Amino acid sequence: MGSVRAADLTDILLELDVHVQTKVRAPAECVPTEVLAAVFAHAERADRVALACTAKAFVAPALRALYSELNLMEAKDERVGQCIATLASKRYIARLVRSFGCSTLPSSTSSSSFSTLTFGIAFSNMHELKSLTLPQFDAPLLLHTSFRLQKFVVLQESMSPGEFRDMMAWLPSQPAITHFALPRLVMNTIVVNTAETADKSANAKGSDVNLDIEPSSTFPTSSSRALPRLTYLEAPAAVSTILAPGRPLECIAVWIHNTLYDGLRPSALMSALTRSSVPLQKVIVKAASCKIDARTLERVLMAAGAELGDLEVLEVHWVLEDEILYKHILHVLPRFRALHTLRFRRRLPPPPPSSPPPACLPPPSPSPSTARPKTASRSNPPSPASTLSSRRRSTGTLVSPEMPLPRAHERGHLALWCKSCPTLRSVVFLSGAEWRADCKRSVVAPTLSFVGLVSE
Repeated sequence: MGSVRAADLTDILLELDVHVQTKVRAPAECVPTEVLAAVFAHAERADRVALACTAKAFVAPALRALYSELNLMEAKDERVGQCIATLASKRYIARLVRSFGCSTLPSSTSSSSFSTLTFGIAFSNMHELKSLTLPQFDAPLLLHTSFRLQKFVVLQESMSPGEFRDMMAWLPSQPAITHFALPRLVMNTIVVNTAETADKSANAKGSDVNLDIEPSSTFPTSSSRALPRLTYLEAPAAVSTILAPGRPLECIAVWIHNTLYDGLRPSALMSALTRSSVPLQKVIVKAASCKIDARTLERVLMAAGAELGDLEVLEVHWVLEDEILYKHILHVLPRFRALHTLRFRRRLPPPPPSSPPPACLPPPSPSPSTARPKTASRSNPPSPASTLSSRRRSTGTLVSPEMPLPRAHERGHLALWCKSCPTLRSVVFLSGAEWRADCKRSVVAPTLSFVGLVSE
C-alpha cells in the first residue's frame, strides 16, 4: 500500500514539475516555429527588426526572414560592402541566405568599398544559396564556392570568348540549376576548338551561330555535361542553339538580335530547339530592338510552327506597331497544331501608327426607298437571325455598340485567329487585354471573351 502511494506521489511531482516549467516559459516561446516563420515572412523589414528586439524566441526567425532573400541590385556600394562584410565574418548568417543578387562586383580597377577576398569569403559561406544574380560572370569569385544553385542569372551585356568558355567550364559544377538566364547578353559569335571544326561546321552550315575559328581557342568539352536539369533557358539565339540540345527544357526565351539580312537562320535555330530531351511546352520570342523587322519575326515564328508544331504556349515580345504583328500572326497560326495560349508583350512604347487602325462601322441604315412603313415594322418585327446577320462585318465579328473600339478590333482579330488555330483558348494582346474561352463548355472552337487587363 505504501509503495503504491509513493509511486502516485512520484507521478504527481513529475506533473507538477512539467506544469511549473510550462508556466515559466514565455508566451512567445510557446508559438510553433512554423507559425513564426510564416509571420515574419509576410512582415515588413522594419517590423522584423523591431520584433527581433522584443523576445529571444523571435531572433532566429527574424534573421532568417531578413537574410533569406538579399536583393542588393539598387543598393549603394557602401551598403553592399557592409552586407558582404557581415556575410564574410558571420558564417551562421551567411548560411541563412537562399537568394542573392547584386549589381556590382569588386575589381582591381574599381574603387569599391569591399575587396575581392571579402566577397569570395562571403560566397564560400553561403552553403545554402539556391538563386544567384550577378552583373557579370567572375570565375575567380565562383571557383571555390560550395553552394548548389537552382537559378543562375548573369546580367552581362557582352562576353569575350574566354569568359564564355570559363562559364561553360564552371557550369558543370552546378548540376542542380534548372533556371539559367542571360537576358542582356548580345553574342552572335561562338568560338570553338579547331579539333571540332570539321564536325561543327557541318552542323552549323546555315545556322545563325557564326563560328570564328581560332587555333589558340579551346571550347570546353565539359559543356555537354553542363546543366543536365535545365528546364528554363533565356539567352541569345546563338547561345540557345548550343545549350538547348540534350537538356530537359520546358520553356525557352530566345532573344533575337539579328535579322535575316545579318545572318539569322530561323530554321537552324528552331531545329536545335527540337533536340531538347523533352518536348518544349513554351517558347518566348523577344525582339531585342526596332532593328528586328516584321519579316524576320514572321520567319522565326513560321520556323517555330514547322519545327515545334505541338507547342502549347507562344509568347512574343514586340517593339513595332500592333497591327503589323497581328497581320503576320494570322499567316503563322495554321502551323501550330496544339497551341492553346498566345501572349503578346510590348518591350518599348508603341511607335506612332503609319496608318489608322481599321474602323468598325455601325450597321448600315436602310435607304428611304426600301424602308418599310412604321406600321409594318411594328406588326412584323425583324427576326433575331436577320438582326444578327445585319450586324456582322467582313471580319466575321459581332459589333456591339456597348463594346469599346479597341475591344472590337481585338474581337475581329480573334475571329480570324480561332479559324486558323481552333485549339486557341487564351490570348493576351499588346494592350494587356486578356481574352479567354470558357473551358466548361465542350465545343470544338469556343468563343473567347474579354476577362480584363493584365498588368506587366
